[in-house]
Amino acid sequence: MDKNKDLISTILSDYELTLTKIILYCISELPFPLGIRKTISVLKGTKSTFAINNKLQHLVTFSLLSSFSKTQLITIIEALILAELIKIENVSVYGNMPVLKLTEKGSNCLNGKEMLLISFLDALTDNEIQEFNESENALF
Repeated sequence: MDKNKDLISTILSDYELTLTKIILYCISELPFPLGIRKTISVLKGTKSTFAINNKLQHLVTFSLLSSFSKTQLITIIEALILAELIKIENVSVYGNMPVLKLTEKGSNCLNGKEMLLISFLDALTDNEIQEFNESENALF
C-alpha cells in the first residue's frame, strides 16, 4: 500500500513540476512581456487577432494547457508568484501595465539548477459536492 501511495505522490509531484515548467517556459519565450490574462490566452491557444498579429501561435507553449480553465491557470500562476518563481512587474514602456517576469529562482527551476516542489493540485479541484435540484432528484 505504501509503495502505491509513494508512486502516486511521485506522479503528482512530477505533474505539478511539468505544469510549472510549461508556464515558466511560456513566460521566458514570449517575444515581449505579457500580463496574466494574455499569458493564459497563449497557454490556452487563443485565436485572437492579438495572438495572430504577434505570431504567438508559433510559440512552443502555445495551446499546451488548453484543457485547463482560466481559473485553474490563474490559481497555478498565483502559486508560482507565492513561491517567488515569477513576479508581477509594472512596465512603464507599456503604460505601467503589470506583466509577468521570471525571477532568478524561476530561471533556476526552469534550467534544472533548482528543484522545487510547488503544490497546487488541491487548489485546482472543486471539492464541493453539488446538490441535485428537485427534478434531478426525481431522475436519480
